[in-house]
Amino acid sequence: MRDVLKNFLAVPVLVCASIGAQSVFAEDDGVVSNEYVIQPVVLEEGTDVISRLEEVVVGEIEILRTDPILQTITFRLPSQNICDYDCVAEILQEAIRNGELVWSEANLVVDNVGGQTGSLWVSGVGVDVEGYGEQYARDLLDLDVAHQRSTGKGVLVAVVDTGIDENHEALGSRVSPYGVSVINGYPTPYDENSSNPEAINALRGHGTFVAGLISLVAPDAGLLPIRVLDSEGQGSTDAAAAGIVESVERGAHVITLAFGTPNQSQLLNEAIQYANDSGVIVFAAS
Repeated sequence: MRDVLKNFLAVPVLVCASIGAQSVFAEDDGVVSNEYVIQPVVLEEGTDVISRLEEVVVGEIEILRTDPILQTITFRLPSQNICDYDCVAEILQEAIRNGELVWSEANLVVDNVGGQTGSLWVSGVGVDVEGYGEQYARDLLDLDVAHQRSTGKGVLVAVVDTGIDENHEALGSRVSPYGVSVINGYPTPYDENSSNPEAINALRGHGTFVAGLISLVAPDAGLLPIRVLDSEGQGSTDAAAAGIVESVERGAHVITLAFGTPNQSQLLNEAIQYANDSGVIVFAAS
């Protein structure tokens, strides 16, 4: 099936240019505070670098995720420590120069920019099932003609986003039960509000919205919910990369991404390259 898809569809895979063996560090709103990602030359020896860093920050470092496929470790420094961004960068750069690390970078904020789900109302169609099927996009894309060739049957599309509402009547039973959430505070891959009573939940529904676009174009395709964003539409490059890997491991033929980062991320580059090398097509909103 993956070979058929690769031959049939001419789709650009969004892979940012490699930034090589360098670090991304900037103390601004574009990074998750005190969180970093490293790729050791030997994964098991990455803890040696972290232990050396612990001696400087004077506190225990929490390992958040170890990814054996991407060969990376994500960790968090203590909230109160004596080592600032420049200090951490110098220690990790030294580890790169010494041949212990391939690269290192800050864990960047992933943001669902411009994802206002109010755009559902722009056309005035509404959100009932009948109106959903009669959107003007059907005629613009000549979907009736396209569906004579293919309706997406047998294809599994991973929606790497805020999750999918598995009970939405327009999506039916095509939402796979084998999705996963890779972020804390959201135990299921479904498009749900935050348990935090103070959350605004401004982007709740965005993943379902994306799934609806896919469903209109490929009404027989399966939908795999991979939750990497919270109900405010925010996450991290660590979670996004983990979501891409999970998509591949759970059998997705196509992966959709609808978020942005403030800077290029080597971690995301390598996750997308892993999907590409596995024969999976990656779509990214621009």
